Amino acid sequence: MKRFFLIFTVLIFSLTVQNFSLAESITEENIPSEIYPDVDPPVSGTHVIFWDVALYDDNYYAIKYLKENGIVNGYDDGYFRPENSLNRAELFKILVEAKGIDPDPEIYRNCFPDVQNQWFAKYICYGSAQRWVDGYPDGTFKPGDDVNKVEALKMMIEVFEVSLPSGSGPLELPEDIPSDAWYVYYVSVAFANGIVEENINELYYPDRPITRGQVSENLYRILVPEARELPNPNKK
Repeated sequence: MKRFFLIFTVLIFSLTVQNFSLAESITEENIPSEIYPDVDPPVSGTHVIFWDVALYDDNYYAIKYLKENGIVNGYDDGYFRPENSLNRAELFKILVEAKGIDPDPEIYRNCFPDVQNQWFAKYICYGSAQRWVDGYPDGTFKPGDDVNKVEALKMMIEVFEVSLPSGSGPLELPEDIPSDAWYVYYVSVAFANGIVEENINELYYPDRPITRGQVSENLYRILVPEARELPNPNKK
């Protein structure tokens, strides 16, 4: 019985160490085949930045750049989860840190009824002081609400002061962008500067929650102009 218990304990310990190594050894030369089983040439450890973000994945270069510059982080298990949505507090933390700013929490707090002294307060209150962001008509900020695509564009364009290119004329926009929508200007700026991944011939779905991968791509293109793609009406 003691021998069985010892073997069982060793087995559990081995599995625990294996799982820990999986989350902590992303820079190893060889990646287990079950992670990326169908790619050729195979993905090496030098091309994996999170377990679910490697060279062949969408937004790889954007997420890699932001991670290397300390702007985004993954989860404790080594995954980034690029398809996950993010809330207003999470996005604003990313944007303020991308500006290289670490606001003083003793100064920047208590700026909305629902933004007092929580971990995110210093980012939101700093942004509010800079007039980068507003609350809702009821006076709240709703930090836990998911951010949709046009709300995120507005925040990014305000924070980084992106404007329409000089001399740019009228720009065709996706057909699901109403001409009288409050966000037309921000979508126009984003498309004119090549900040968004979507093409003007595609539907944009402005009300959909923006994902961590999409935010990473948009922000990367703002920070690294060489990565931008200018509008191409012939692109399918």
